[in-house]
Amino acid sequence: MGNFQKEYGDSELLDTYLNQSVAEILKELRESKQWSYTDLANRIKNKVSRQTLNNYELCKTKLRMNMFLEIAKAYNIEPKELYEKINMRYLSKLSQYMNEVAKIQGEFFNVNKKEKP
Repeated sequence: MGNFQKEYGDSELLDTYLNQSVAEILKELRESKQWSYTDLANRIKNKVSRQTLNNYELCKTKLRMNMFLEIAKAYNIEPKELYEKINMRYLSKLSQYMNEVAKIQGEFFNVNKKEKP
């Protein structure tokens, strides 16, 4: 797992803009296994509480890199694969947002063009 940190950086916190995607993916993984927070906490040897795991899924607590690696290990998924899942979710959300912004801008400019003599 050390290679992952070399490749993607070993900052203390995952970038803030990924937090929502992180939360969604973590919740989906846990639910797909039908694990409770207690189940997951036991699999990571209770390195964080059930409440903290819940807070990750609610975007109330930022996921630290060491816990990201522990969670990937608990789900038997390579950290790079988990990171890519999160990143793809983020890029999808960003694309949707940018499309909405472009639509609003297009409507704004069309209205302004119609108002000019």
